[in-house]
Amino acid sequence: MGFSYNKIKNVIELIVSEERIKDKVYISGGSVPWIISNKDSNREHGDIDIICKKENMELIRNLLKENNIYHEELDSLNYEQNHEKKDYGVDTIIRGVPVGFYPFEYKDGVIIQRSFSPKAFYGKIELKEKIIEGLNIEDYVTVVELENGQKIGITTLEVLKATKSMLLRGKDISDIKQINKIGINSEKYGKVNRAIMKMYTTLEEGKETSCSKNEEQDKIMQERE
Repeated sequence: MGFSYNKIKNVIELIVSEERIKDKVYISGGSVPWIISNKDSNREHGDIDIICKKENMELIRNLLKENNIYHEELDSLNYEQNHEKKDYGVDTIIRGVPVGFYPFEYKDGVIIQRSFSPKAFYGKIELKEKIIEGLNIEDYVTVVELENGQKIGITTLEVLKATKSMLLRGKDISDIKQINKIGINSEKYGKVNRAIMKMYTTLEEGKETSCSKNEEQDKIMQERE
């Protein structure tokens, strides 16, 4: 199920107008280049991704509870699969649109971004952790001023382009074209792109190792039978 750009934009405007969190959240995902250029994406968007520093997650959860839009089944802290009880974020629904708030940590040039997929939205629970090395926090998130003078936090265009360049779905190509129209810092992009490529390579190697271990375990079990 998708939502029009205007519906997504209205929900984002509602979120960033909340005084207690407007300077603590950063809009991420495919809506960003369209929001900051004030252009209609002319495509559907599936949800809204928002990232924030880990220490601000308690504030966000409290705000959701105050507005009666907190759901235990959409909170990663409540999942049995989350054995270490790490905070992978919390999802909610605002005006009918799925919205995820996902924490990141930054220390000594390393960004740890966690997120998750709730079963209620995607049919299965998936806890995700991305480790991005070699970036400053300013390479990852920034604050921009919109045409109306409002300031909002976003994932940097350099990070968005690098991430979408690894996926290259139809919507990613469209978003990349809009990012190129806006313009990015080429030097920063080179640095970010190398870090994102390394992150995805590490993730793929981890998946292959996991698959190999599973196959080996299956073989052992078959031999025992």
